[in-house]
Amino acid sequence: MNYNNLLEIVKKEVYEREFKTEKVTAGAVASILVTKDNNIYTGVCVVMDCALGTCAERSAAFQMIKNNETEIRTILTIGRNGYIYPPCGACLELVKLINPNNKNTQFYISKDQTLNLNELMIKNWQDKEKMEKY
Repeated sequence: MNYNNLLEIVKKEVYEREFKTEKVTAGAVASILVTKDNNIYTGVCVVMDCALGTCAERSAAFQMIKNNETEIRTILTIGRNGYIYPPCGACLELVKLINPNNKNTQFYISKDQTLNLNELMIKNWQDKEKMEKY
């Protein structure tokens, strides 16, 4: 799937969900991921008081994991504000840990550019060979 196909699908997910409390919001950011088997999963960010929310990428990844898949080909994350979002460190870490082949996962950082997980993760806390002792 190309960028325009993914964007068309994920744009349908970016809208504010309604809650009975002001302590929770969801849907300002949405993510779509494509697995190695070309299955598609979407997720939205959930923001809560007490930092108990989750990012849209992890929300989509949890749906994927629920369906016994772990290898991701591509991820696109967008906001209601019209921006393409790069993944945060927690999302990168989850993608990395659930399958070693995800080092090749392509993350859209613009309409025309993707970077793989290794390019986005400049320093890897598990790669002791690249770390320096103090």
